[in-house]
Amino acid sequence: MSFSWKKVYLRTLGRLIPTDFFSHRFPVSIKGICVLDGRIVLVKNEHGAWDLPGGKLKRHEDIRRCLTRELYEELNITAEAGPLIGATRMRVRGSITVLVLIYRCSTDAREQELRLSSEHFAIATFLPSDIPSLNLPAEYSKAIDTALAVQP
Repeated sequence: MSFSWKKVYLRTLGRLIPTDFFSHRFPVSIKGICVLDGRIVLVKNEHGAWDLPGGKLKRHEDIRRCLTRELYEELNITAEAGPLIGATRMRVRGSITVLVLIYRCSTDAREQELRLSSEHFAIATFLPSDIPSLNLPAEYSKAIDTALAVQP
């Protein structure tokens, strides 16, 4: 039988301090794919790239509530999270890893109701055929393709 520090830890201190305490931590961003009048809503971020609307999950906040809040803050529309389309890790400026959860959203809002928030530099809607030519992360383009095949 071999000696294991891991087993010693788990049997002693591990009962008081969960091993998750020592795990890496990531900010979590909740993003939404909103389709208004057959067009996908995107916002332009501080890096000059198009982005899905959404934002960071607050401590103790429900994931779906976070997305509803963020879509109202960023787009001025009421929307609800539908099915989870994907989850990915993304690097921001090469230094921060963010866990991104992407949902298909449902809304009765119209394109004319969209309002640009102070968090972004532009807001626009695009036909699905426009998406491949945009400066948009590949993970988001793939998620949009998947979301369009899923009913909200």
